[in-house]
Amino acid sequence: MTPVYQGLSPGLTGVDQFNVTVPQGLPAGDVSLTVMQNGQPIAQTALYIPVAQ
Repeated sequence: MTPVYQGLSPGLTGVDQFNVTVPQGLPAGDVSLTVMQNGQPIAQTALYIPVAQ
């Protein structure tokens, strides 16, 4: 997934936000995401988005 927006979250101090478009064809359920910066995965806890059909 490629971000549509990435940056500071409006109105929330210290919160970064990124918006993505979920491609069609993903199976329903929780989809694991890995955030990359300069070609390297960032240190993070597990990050998932729920996908419904």
